[in-house]
Amino acid sequence: AGALDFLRRAGMLEAFQCVLGGDATRRRKPHPDALRAVARRLGVAPQDCLMIGDTPPDIQVAVAVGAPAVGVLCGFGSRQELMRAGAALILDTTAQLLDHLPLPPKPEKMDQNKDGAMPRP
Repeated sequence: AGALDFLRRAGMLEAFQCVLGGDATRRRKPHPDALRAVARRLGVAPQDCLMIGDTPPDIQVAVAVGAPAVGVLCGFGSRQELMRAGAALILDTTAQLLDHLPLPPKPEKMDQNKDGAMPRP
């Protein structure tokens, strides 16, 4: 299951303006191509995006472009590894993200692009 499925099941998809899967760019994490692609789609600088991840390579992506990173202890990375990688905040559970993310009003319909990104109306 990918990030979109995970966010849907967790009831958090509406908190994100763009979600890009790991295979959407040629180079994989920790190379920052995916974060740069998201920034281009949103029309913002990469350092203005928030990277959320559960492994050190996720956090390293953000550090590479000067963006803030939140580590979540729901996967493979330990608290110490995520801290060493440069996470600005580490959460014990994914559900805690809701305490830190603004939730926009729910759109009536969200269409999925062919690459898995979810555009905002």
